[in-house]
Amino acid sequence: MAEKNLVEFIKEWQTGMLLFFGSLAVAIVLMSILSSAGPVYGILLGFFGGGVLAFLTFSYVLYGR
Repeated sequence: MAEKNLVEFIKEWQTGMLLFFGSLAVAIVLMSILSSAGPVYGILLGFFGGGVLAFLTFSYVLYGR
């Protein structure tokens, strides 16, 4: 029983890290693309907007509605 709980914990942790690093990667890519639109606004919009959008998309794909 303890091994099953540990395995489930590790799977959940790996999924969380996938969501985190995936969102971070998309945010960095969008930040670099949108930084040409405006130095400050493009960076902020790309980083925060891209991160949130990627997180929501990955969560929807992994967990559904």
